[in-house]
Amino acid sequence: MFETLRAEGKVGFLTTFPYTPGFAEAALATGTFSGLVAYYNAIELEMARFFPALEQSGGGFLCIRPFLAGLLTDRRADRDALPAGDRMRNPSWDAAYQRLAVLRERLQPASVTAFAIQFALAHPIVASLIVGLNTVEQVDEVIDAAEQPAPRNVFDEALAIFEQSGLVTTG
Repeated sequence: MFETLRAEGKVGFLTTFPYTPGFAEAALATGTFSGLVAYYNAIELEMARFFPALEQSGGGFLCIRPFLAGLLTDRRADRDALPAGDRMRNPSWDAAYQRLAVLRERLQPASVTAFAIQFALAHPIVASLIVGLNTVEQVDEVIDAAEQPAPRNVFDEALAIFEQSGLVTTG
């Protein structure tokens, strides 16, 4: 069915939304899918290991949750400023906040929100972002960030920072 629709010019690519790198690897190995739709941001880099293969095959990648559930925004980046009972004060978020602290110290972004958008778009395999926004101001902020060039080599710098600090997340 998909091949028929592609031949008719009605669709271009068939992608999959794997939740883990293992599922992504298995899906891409079938040869059926030409891209991935997956979680990817400056903290969750697990799917980045598929970027070279997708580039080589002419595939693509759609990034879901470049803000990591809101953590990678100016409003939520300072964990100590979050209200008592906020879900991000739960210890399950400790590792993500630790990675964010390392990135902020080393890269010193002026805005965590802009950095999150620019980071997600920095790799050429990323075709688009899927974000959840609640206000016109948030839409404007994301558009402004997306229109600015990503900091040079930010993808490679983030990987190097995590490797140097023992916080590798691409495996």
